[in-house]
Amino acid sequence: MRREIFFRKKTRIFLRILSAVLCAIILSVVMCSLAIYFYLEPIIKQSIVNSNRDMVIKMSQQVSGSFDEIMAYARNISFDDTVQISCDNYRMENTYNYYSMVQRLEKKLKEYVILRDNIVYDMFVTDCYDQVLELNHTYSDLLKQHIYKGFLESSQNGFTSIHNVRYNSSGGEWKAIAYINNIYSKQPSYKHIGKLIVLVRYSELVQPIVFDKSSGIEIELHDNLGNTIYSSSMEKNLESELKQFGAETNFFQNRQNYYFKDKVGTDGWYVVYSISSHKISESFSKINKIILGIVIICLIIMLSVISKIVSNIVVPLETLVKGMQRVSRGSRNEHISLSTGDEIEEAALVFNKMVEDIDRHTQELITSEKKEHETQIKMLLYQINPHFIYNTLNCIICLARREDFGNIIRLTKTFIMLLRSMLRVNPQSMTTLKNEMEYINNYVGVLQFSYNKIPNVVWNVDQELLDMELPRMICYPLVENSIFHGIVPSQQKCGVTVHCHRTGNCVTLCVEDNGRGFSQEELELLKRKLRTPDDEGGHIGLSNVNSRLQLIYGSSSSLKIESEFQKGTKVSFSFLCNTGSVDMTKTERVHEEILD
Repeated sequence: MRREIFFRKKTRIFLRILSAVLCAIILSVVMCSLAIYFYLEPIIKQSIVNSNRDMVIKMSQQVSGSFDEIMAYARNISFDDTVQISCDNYRMENTYNYYSMVQRLEKKLKEYVILRDNIVYDMFVTDCYDQVLELNHTYSDLLKQHIYKGFLESSQNGFTSIHNVRYNSSGGEWKAIAYINNIYSKQPSYKHIGKLIVLVRYSELVQPIVFDKSSGIEIELHDNLGNTIYSSSMEKNLESELKQFGAETNFFQNRQNYYFKDKVGTDGWYVVYSISSHKISESFSKINKIILGIVIICLIIMLSVISKIVSNIVVPLETLVKGMQRVSRGSRNEHISLSTGDEIEEAALVFNKMVEDIDRHTQELITSEKKEHETQIKMLLYQINPHFIYNTLNCIICLARREDFGNIIRLTKTFIMLLRSMLRVNPQSMTTLKNEMEYINNYVGVLQFSYNKIPNVVWNVDQELLDMELPRMICYPLVENSIFHGIVPSQQKCGVTVHCHRTGNCVTLCVEDNGRGFSQEELELLKRKLRTPDDEGGHIGLSNVNSRLQLIYGSSSSLKIESEFQKGTKVSFSFLCNTGSVDMTKTERVHEEILD
């Protein structure tokens, strides 16, 4: 139960320290994280916007570069001799030489197409009258579309808007954008002799700036004339939306989008695009999750480190408390060795010094108690000896009156032998039950000289207890009182029986007679005198025996008296023993009580 209480207390201390430290750390980390978050949020968002902006510009420049490449490619083709000759000889129409010339032209153009077939679908040439130089009339109808009209009526080079081009007789079409380049004669006249139309694969050309809708980026690419080359949304006109915020505005931000307008390439192309604020927030939320994950990992690491540190504090305290508990239960050999280098180690040193001081003072107290009890036991024995001598001398006087010299001699010898045994033994020494029986038998033999009705003592003793040690002269006062206060006053023939039996480690010794006995009032008075002994009145032997038993064995071994008038008396006491010897002396018992 104590261990469970201690464990709960230790757990509380551990949790309190751990909770306090963790709360401080979590509060610090949260406050620092919030401060860093609010400081870095606009920076990170702007960084994400700039990253997207750089990506759009680079992709737009790539597309613009592709258009520049097509324009340069077309200009180079327009100076090809085959192209120059074909355009300059348009008057040979419907002649053999005309068809041969056109055939050579188509072959030449096919060769140029093959060189750029990744983005160029086809190309053809018109004369100065905008007639297509071809054999199969593939593109004659194409020029009739209104998107070509402005370029055919002027001498301006440029890209058309997006349109569909039929690529076979079955009606198949593909989306294209055409670049129209004017062809001028290389002759000194430099006259306009025709146009070169390059049909570009629109999908492949603008592929770099085609963003997924989930990216949150919408884009419009414009050429140097302001024509829309590419728009990611047919529903919006980003340039118009941006112009609403100001004629010269190149950047604007509202709650939904960031709007930008940037130049790309070197020919006046520009790109207008918007970046969704929601997508920026989503990108930032991913960063938030990463930051939160890092904070959680840091807190877990801190928790592990702090738990170890707190354990290093609590475990020495636990060791110190356990040592104190063992000392409180009586241990005097406790020595705690701690090497924490702090106040706990100092407390352990103070504890060790305290245990040594307690042990020293305990030894001094035990020695003092031992001397005091030896003195008390000697005084009690001095009270017993005169009483015993007095009774014996009375017997001798009685024999002398009867002039029974033989019995006087025997009695005197027996008495001298008893006195010699008593005087040569240390008052605090122990004797065996067998020797005590011998003393009592000799004593009863002396009494039988004075009293004819004194019976022999009957011994009912376990044989294994004959060598058991017990305090010297502890039994004969009980037998003496049984004779003089039970048998002598009785008018009937009576007897005395001494019982001594063992049950476990407990030995019970009982002196029983069937003599006069005590009335209830006399028995209560006798018990009261045993509880508060004095030097006046009778039964001095019983009081002394009771005091000696309490001094040596403790209060649990006090005399127990049972009596009934005209039926007899039984006086008994019990004590603990170990295999034939007394369990412990009074001094040892006092020592144990002090330790407890």
